[in-house]
Amino acid sequence: MVVSQIKPAALENLQAKRKVEGKADATIDQEIGAARTVINKAFDNDLVGGDTLKVFKKVKKLLKRNSNARKKNY
Repeated sequence: MVVSQIKPAALENLQAKRKVEGKADATIDQEIGAARTVINKAFDNDLVGGDTLKVFKKVKKLLKRNSNARKKNY
């Protein structure tokens, strides 16, 4: 798929598909985060436009902050 044609719905569908495949929320978030990093670098180097960057910023993380923290038994 061409990067400029990716829509937020496509990324959300990818998240749902990976979830059905049994992947952990943290894994899915890391995959989307890696793609977001590549898009940010491409934007910085004028390879993609702001519209493409905006699509990746709109996608919400599945894992809430600190919800995957380990429990400590003291």
